[in-house]
Amino acid sequence: MKKVVACFSLAAFIVASNACMMWGTREFETPEDYPRQEAKVSSLVKTSGETFSFSRSYPAHVRGDAITGTAQAGPGITKPTPVSIPLLAVASIQMRKLNAGMTILAVAGLVGISLILGSAIAIDTGDIIR
Repeated sequence: MKKVVACFSLAAFIVASNACMMWGTREFETPEDYPRQEAKVSSLVKTSGETFSFSRSYPAHVRGDAITGTAQAGPGITKPTPVSIPLLAVASIQMRKLNAGMTILAVAGLVGISLILGSAIAIDTGDIIR
């Protein structure tokens, strides 16, 4: 029973940790729309229409007034290539952001499941306080 609980807990943790983060698209119209420094970027579209993609494991980052990283795909890119693209030349990006709703649901689900499994273990081992 304890092995089942351990496997389930590991799977639940992995699902919950991924539920908290998602990749969303953000468009730029003014410099105030630019992302914060060190924001993680998985892909971008330049104002010219060119698209660059970065590894989600090793995304590009906003550094200063540019997005820098190793592009996996883009115009003329056949192998991973370091790029630095000025923010002024970027129309939109896909960046990692927190999903508060999914985080709350995941935590509530984990707490509920933990209570149920804890009760099942207590019943199985006879550790119920009477």
